[in-house]
Parts: sequence; structure tokens; C-alpha cells
Amino acid sequence: MIYAAITLAVAQVTLLVVALTVLLRTPTDRLSKGLGRWGWAAVVIVANLIGPILFLTLGRERTGPAAALPAPAGHLIDRFPSTGGAPLRTRALRKSFRDHVVLDGVDLDVPAGSIYGFLGPNGSGKTTALRVIMGFAHADSGTVDLPARADIGHLPDVPAFDPWLSPAGYLRLAARLSGVDDVEERVAEALDLSGLRHVRRPIGGLSRGMRQRLGIAQALIHTPQLIILDEPTSALDPIARGEVLDTIAALRGRATVFFSTHSMADVERVCDHAAFLGGGRIIAAGTLTELVGRYGDPHQVTATFHSPDAARTGQLLEDAGFRDVHLTTAGRLDAAFATALEGSR
Repeated sequence: MIYAAITLAVAQVTLLVVALTVLLRTPTDRLSKGLGRWGWAAVVIVANLIGPILFLTLGRERTGPAAALPAPAGHLIDRFPSTGGAPLRTRALRKSFRDHVVLDGVDLDVPAGSIYGFLGPNGSGKTTALRVIMGFAHADSGTVDLPARADIGHLPDVPAFDPWLSPAGYLRLAARLSGVDDVEERVAEALDLSGLRHVRRPIGGLSRGMRQRLGIAQALIHTPQLIILDEPTSALDPIARGEVLDTIAALRGRATVFFSTHSMADVERVCDHAAFLGGGRIIAAGTLTELVGRYGDPHQVTATFHSPDAARTGQLLEDAGFRDVHLTTAGRLDAAFATALEGSR
């Protein structure tokens, strides 16, 4: 959006310079005697300024008491059917940029109603794959089978917004474009879901994490059957990250959620299926149980419990025949941080 604003500003200045140049080169006897050269110069400058001024004043979204939303009557997740979701399937998907192959025969089978994690390191091609699936980029070859566009919700890797809109205004626009009937109720529920119900300032003044949560609310507002999210938990603090993951988990069986991430912890927490992308190919795919059984250590056990004497607990485990016992007494840092933040509210 910032690039579009810069482009428009450059175009406006260019038109002004051209108009003034033509005016200065026009003979005096061909100008209106009443205004003169400097009078016409003033007219040109005012004419070039009045357009942007009118746009910024009359074109801005109205805010205030009239824009107040009703309290949400329910939860947006409850609007999804109890059993729903649409499958996603790709076959031999290939995409290259000149001589660089990004996707090299990607096959995906995402079951209906599943929470599917699309894993891969940074630069592995996850975003390119999602752009091809959504139709934002053309594949060199291969096929994509997915439901009608009206049944798809999407969050790009970096959500783009009109910075002058409020969160409510943006969601209202998204709901209307998606054909939602009860717009105001949906907007209230989406704002409540994203934690932005009482935010009135324009989106341009929101933090990256708040914009991320707004983008997720936009992807869900029309209760789509297939939800495609590109790094949905990026730029979120621990509490917001947990809330987003809980929202995704609540959609299990109600909609199909396919999301890219490089976080193994996120996938382990909410997903029932996953695929690993590496070198442009699907290295492994299946249910989490299948993947762990195929590539993990079936004898490794992780347990969390409280012990008054960690040293004695470790000794007892070793005496019982356990090997490679590692005890951590400090607990998880992210859990401690989340608890501290909750306590400060």
C-alpha cells in the first residue's frame, strides 16, 4: 500500500510540473487577460491539490458513535457447521523462476476437516506453493483441486490493508465482498475473536501482531470451507500465538485448515496431518502419528510433572532402567512469560 501511495504522489507531482511547464511556455497573448500567467499558475496548483484534499476528507471512513457495533451475540467459530470442510489436492505441481526450480512435483492430499501443517525451512518454497494454490501465481505444470473461491479463506504471509480504515471498517468491507448477509453481527464476532473490538484507530497505526490477528479474522469472517494461512502465528506474542492456535484447533472437523509454518511446536500442538517441504519436493507427508512412527524415536517419552526433589527423581528413573534422562527444573520460558503477562493485566 505504501508503494501505491508513493506512486500516486509521484504521478501527481509529475502532472503538476508538466502543467506548469506548458503554462510557462505558452505565449502571454494566448492566455486570458483577466488572470495572466501567475493567475493561471495558481489555478493549476490549486486544481492539483484539491483532488487529494477531497479524497482525504470526503473519502475517509466515518468513525464515532454511529460506527458503534452491537455486542457479539455468539462466537464466530460456532457459525461453522459441526461437520464440514473441503479437501485440497495438488498433483505434480511445478514452479520455477528462470533456471531456479522452487517447486518440483509437489503432491498434496489434505483431507476434509483436517488441520494440516505445511512445514519447511525459510526459503523452502512454502509461500510460493500457497500462492500457486490460491491462483496468485501460475504453475509451470501440475493441477490444483480446491473448492469454489467463495468457500476459501486466505491469509497471505504479509497481510495488506488500506491504512486509513479502522479494523471494523476493513472487516465490514471484507464481509460485504464475501456476500455475508448479517454484516454487523459478523464484524462484531470477528473483532471479538481477534481481540480488536475496542480498537478505533486506523489500521496504519496498529502493530504487526494486531494486523496479523485482523488478517486471520478476515479469513474466517465468511465461514469458508477451506482456510489457507501463510505463517499465521508470525509476529505474535506468546499469548496471542496461543489464542490463534486455539482458534485453529477449534475449527477441526468444521473446516479444513491448511497453514504453512516453520514451527514444529505449532504443528505438534494443533495439527493432525503434516507435510515436510524441502528442495522443492514433499519429503514426507501423513498423519502426525505416522510421521513420528516412521521417522522419530518410538522409545523416546516426554513427560511433564512437578517434583519436590529433581535429583532424587532423576536417580529413581535411572534405577528403573530409563536411559538418557534429562530433567529441566526451570519450566518453559514461553509459559512463564505468558503467565507473567496475564498477571500484569
